[in-house]
Amino acid sequence: MKRQMLRLMKSIFEAKNLAEVMQWLKEEHNYSNEQLAERIGDIGQTTIWRLLHGEIPVPEPKTLDQIAQYAHVPREWLYGLAYNLQERPVYSKRALAVLGMLESLSEETQENFFVQVRAVVDRRKKLDKTFEQPDQ
Repeated sequence: MKRQMLRLMKSIFEAKNLAEVMQWLKEEHNYSNEQLAERIGDIGQTTIWRLLHGEIPVPEPKTLDQIAQYAHVPREWLYGLAYNLQERPVYSKRALAVLGMLESLSEETQENFFVQVRAVVDRRKKLDKTFEQPDQ
């Protein structure tokens, strides 16, 4: 049942805990524990297994940093999830859909997309300020 739920997750950001993050990473690429450990780097298969099964209550910061870097997720988000420091953010379906599309793009393409979106948002803010000014 858990495996079926993970397949329904369209984004890593739907994970509710670190074990689900690890399971998502493993299933997304159909990796074995050994392959996932190799991809993340300097993490042993035993650690991967323990993370998958929630048997490490307080993961080392170095481990979380490596997972965040490999998964391309914000470090703060992963720490919050792992240490229960913050509530899990709620994303709209559209935000999750955009995120899903972005995750499949190269890092360079993601950066180009970000620059374009930032330009549109900045332009919109500038226009909104123009419209907000009272007539004199």
